[in-house]
Amino acid sequence: MPPSTPNLTHVACSNCCLNEVCTPLNIANIGITVKDNFVERRLPVAKDTVLILGANEEHYLYAITSGSFKLIADNDNQSHRACLGFRFAGELLGESALSGNKSPYTAIALEDAHVCRLSTHTASTVNTQMPEFSNRIIRLLSNQLHDSLKTHALYQGSASAEEKVIAFLTEVSLKYRRAGQNHLVFTLPMSRSDIADYLGLTKETLSRSLTRLSEEQKIYCSAKHIELLDSRLTNYSL
Repeated sequence: MPPSTPNLTHVACSNCCLNEVCTPLNIANIGITVKDNFVERRLPVAKDTVLILGANEEHYLYAITSGSFKLIADNDNQSHRACLGFRFAGELLGESALSGNKSPYTAIALEDAHVCRLSTHTASTVNTQMPEFSNRIIRLLSNQLHDSLKTHALYQGSASAEEKVIAFLTEVSLKYRRAGQNHLVFTLPMSRSDIADYLGLTKETLSRSLTRLSEEQKIYCSAKHIELLDSRLTNYSL
């Protein structure tokens, strides 16, 4: 079976976390388009670039339009900073900027990516002039929390290494599905070391689990290329 190829196209605005924020605001019967007037669109981010530096005050909200990022914990242990997770096209970065808090994570591009950017200063100005915009920001953060809880729920009861790997592949599949991309055949943009760190496994245990899942014909796995074959992974409800 030929391997999948990375989906490098931009996520559709309708599948982006900022979609509701960007849709026109009706002020005195005049449509104000947020994305054209206040959002810096599709800024390129090269692979390995640090987009957000942990423990620094953040001044921007980012919506990933293509590519992916890994989140690294901000702590004093510079020798090992745990991987907290991954964000894909259509998802949000920099949510702590709205509260004025320092970022709890560092965000690093796993591949060449693009982001749309909204400054918190601009958001505050628009909030003052157009209160409906504030309601949209609240809904944006509520949706982000909802998605985080759905992700957390995947790992409940995942005791064995194999169960953790199944939960992880389901999580990645859901992210691609939300973005309107192929969620059954995809390329993992992160290294196995990052995945193992995220799941609390050794790299060797992760490799054995992927091999076992392949032998059980639950997945097709070739290096970073994945095809989901088991209905438990493909039919999870959004």
